[in-house]
Amino acid sequence: MDEKISYQVKSIDVTEFDPRKGNAKVRITFMKNEMPVSLDKEFHFTNAVGFVNSIINDVKKKDNIVTYEDDILSGYQVIDFKDEEGVGEKLLNFFSRLSEKYRMMKKMKDAQKYMRMFDEVKAAKIILE
Repeated sequence: MDEKISYQVKSIDVTEFDPRKGNAKVRITFMKNEMPVSLDKEFHFTNAVGFVNSIINDVKKKDNIVTYEDDILSGYQVIDFKDEEGVGEKLLNFFSRLSEKYRMMKKMKDAQKYMRMFDEVKAAKIILE
């Protein structure tokens, strides 16, 4: 199978945020051959770089082809990930900022500022076009 598969990450939304556990659930929305697809993942605020790499790898492996034929090239697929480097940098910036806000929240003594930061993290979203 030698069809070309095109991926483009469109947006990432924080769907749940648990400051006690130090994690957030995020929904990644991307286009696969012009069809919208979403993927849910859990983000731990300690490793933004590893999480961004896992997002890119998970998007690429979302629908891996499994073949049981003897031909080596029977499972060959061309994957076109649009602007992979730029997307990776934007996502790293987004998740690094979320991690920094979370670290600041843990040290926050003022309840009003804490709640403002909580709302910012809980409603965080990035749209990539």
